[in-house]
Amino acid sequence: MIELREFEDLTSEDLATAWRGLEPSGAVPNLFMSHPWVSTWVRHFARGKRPLVLVGYDCDAAVGVAPLLAFESGEVRFPVNFLSHRGEFSVLPEHAEGFTRAVLEHLRERGLTPVLKGVPVGSLTHRHVTGTAEDLGLRGTEATARLSPYVDIGESWDDYYAGRKRKVTHEWERKMRKLGRAGETEVRSVDAETDLKWLVAEFVRVDEVSWKEDTGTSISARGVEEFYRDITHALAGEMWFRPFWLNLDGKMIGFIFGAVFGGTYFALKTSYDQAHTKLAPGVRLFHEAVSDAFRLRLSRFDFVGQTARWKEEWATGTLGHVDLTYYPEGLSGLTKHLTDTKLKPLARRLRNR
Repeated sequence: MIELREFEDLTSEDLATAWRGLEPSGAVPNLFMSHPWVSTWVRHFARGKRPLVLVGYDCDAAVGVAPLLAFESGEVRFPVNFLSHRGEFSVLPEHAEGFTRAVLEHLRERGLTPVLKGVPVGSLTHRHVTGTAEDLGLRGTEATARLSPYVDIGESWDDYYAGRKRKVTHEWERKMRKLGRAGETEVRSVDAETDLKWLVAEFVRVDEVSWKEDTGTSISARGVEEFYRDITHALAGEMWFRPFWLNLDGKMIGFIFGAVFGGTYFALKTSYDQAHTKLAPGVRLFHEAVSDAFRLRLSRFDFVGQTARWKEEWATGTLGHVDLTYYPEGLSGLTKHLTDTKLKPLARRLRNR
């Protein structure tokens, strides 16, 4: 029998102990659901939403964590946005079914509506939430979200590279030679001497002269400099921080903001100075970062965000995501379900006409 305990204070030592205690077993499924990441994210983006973290215990041992935010509308959501891409329960596999049932029953009793965005297809959370919701008779919807490319890390970088299309690798090599002729180049990563404050400032500077500034998706355009400073220190404190940056004649022209967690490299953000577009700095950066994942014998290199042609050239597969919504029982739940599934789509079609 799973017993649930609610936490609203993410600084609680009991919560941290329970959550962090799941990490060694691999029950925390991704970086975005780790305690350091969620705690930092909530400080910056909760914006008055109430943290509602449900921890499941079996015989006083923590077996699962559901990190949720409670909205005034009665919805509860994962802490997911354009920076935190993936929502899942952190749960020991043998307790996944019981924990999921306990969470959904608890939310139903409270009259809350789970809106679970960014759930990986085929994950423990996806399988058990959909199955348990059906058993409980919950009315729900499942909407396809995005595809995220990844590289499964095998035994050999050479074998992986040889498995890429020759036309693609030939073009990578041509671009890296061109970059080499442009000046002295160096790809670097963090070490004990790296000034993290300087590093984040450089990432922000490069992003400001990238195409992302024009599209409003750069760090400064979105006003998230403080989040990047805080998450950098949080990740570095856990020894998870592993960015790469490219210098040309001693000046940074591109970077990958990344971290290693649970055997996976998460490429959280990449950008480069658009003045050097013709030198294709991203090719050199990802050549170094993906090959480094092989050197470290990780299990996966995760591009995290939406798929793109250049990512697919590196990828060996894609991970699908879905958004799951379940409605409370009674007239209010039925009304909201009909509004979301019938009336809103109809209104969109009429507007498009």
